[in-house]
Amino acid sequence: MTCHVPNHRNLSETIIRMLAEGNSPPEALPPLYESIDPDALDSLFSRRGVDGTIEFEHAGCRIVVHGNREIQIEESPDESV
Repeated sequence: MTCHVPNHRNLSETIIRMLAEGNSPPEALPPLYESIDPDALDSLFSRRGVDGTIEFEHAGCRIVVHGNREIQIEESPDESV
């Protein structure tokens, strides 16, 4: 799933909402800070014109955040197969 996040919304909160849409309520998910610093993520992409991406895994998903504030979330491949 993909989402473009407006500048007035936090990326970290949007990631949690997106994960909750496909899996379970936000309170059932592990805290985002176990995978990435949410404040640093929000701060890094708070300015316009940021170039680059950050990729990390959280709650069994691969999450990519682009400089244009687009978030992509995919299920992580099952490594036990």
